[in-house]
Amino acid sequence: MSEETLTVITYQRRAPSELERADTRELLVTEFIEISPTVLQERVNQFLKLLDVIFGGAIQKVGDFRVEELEVSVEISAEGKLGLLGTGVGISGKGGFTIKLRRH
Repeated sequence: MSEETLTVITYQRRAPSELERADTRELLVTEFIEISPTVLQERVNQFLKLLDVIFGGAIQKVGDFRVEELEVSVEISAEGKLGLLGTGVGISGKGGFTIKLRRH
């Protein structure tokens, strides 16, 4: 019996083709990708390890304030890869989730 898969729905922006030039806005194309929960779990674990490398030694205090929580937006690309979500991330299709990390 094969492992069940998780459907990830992404939206990819693309420029109109020659036939669609009358409307110059970008078009959104919906893509459905299937990913194994095991593969997604491995990618999330790897991503969290990288976050530990990046933020593990980060500044914990700013003036009189202490960093209590860190919120990171994560994207899942149309290829099923994880990455930090930022501005101007390009035209690839993506979906995502948010990870909140709190101090103990």
